[in-house]
Amino acid sequence: MTPRSQFASICFIGKRDRDQRLAEELTSAGYEVCTFANSVDVVVQLAGNKKYSLILVSSEDEADLKFLPKICAAVKIPVIFLTHRGQWEILTAPELPFPWMEVIAFQNLNPGELSWRVQTLLLRSASAGFCAESSDFTWGGYRFINGSRAVVFDKGREVRLQERQFLFALMLFKNMGELVSRDDFLNSLGEPPQAKSRAIDVCAANVRRKLELREENGLVLRSIYRRGYLLIPLNSLAGSDTAETVQSRGSFQRADFSGQPALEI
Repeated sequence: MTPRSQFASICFIGKRDRDQRLAEELTSAGYEVCTFANSVDVVVQLAGNKKYSLILVSSEDEADLKFLPKICAAVKIPVIFLTHRGQWEILTAPELPFPWMEVIAFQNLNPGELSWRVQTLLLRSASAGFCAESSDFTWGGYRFINGSRAVVFDKGREVRLQERQFLFALMLFKNMGELVSRDDFLNSLGEPPQAKSRAIDVCAANVRRKLELREENGLVLRSIYRRGYLLIPLNSLAGSDTAETVQSRGSFQRADFSGQPALEI
């Protein structure tokens, strides 16, 4: 089971038994799920400035399929539609899709796939600044600037990172002292876990160099063989974990990306 998330709230619009089972799956994965039988109450909440991390729609109402994508785009909330027979043509109309909308056919949904897709869309959309509220993220002397790929450290020096480097660095800082696995990083980019493992090592080397993650600056970036990377504050290295101890821990903790800085994709 994925460690419980303290930041992701999902609005699930659906009233069938299978919708309830999917809502329970997401709850077990650590999400806070609010279920609704129809979209009316949801629209009222959104009009009243209610915030959700993601909206999940399983509706056979054609009106929902036409106006919910536009509403979600307007209030900057990513959305996933679970399609039923004959709905694909409606949702793929040229005026409807926006970058943080996904369409999944019910009949093609594998066990456990929905929670993976939710996590991936949340990370991708938040890393691109597609969230209703966002602010700079700060850890120690490092500040990740909202609306750019810039990091400020070393008494005001600003460094601009490539998109992938920025997301990787942010994941490391938001999971300080916890393993960021290769698979989780690739998932956050929407790429299959087996893809481009060498590219991650290059990305890590560039982040280490550009952000000067060295002992004299109080942070150490360690590679855990075949697992991922671990960013450790220097003051925690006294009696620190060995690589073996780190590998015996649980894997990546889902960090709060609801307010992370924007990326240009």
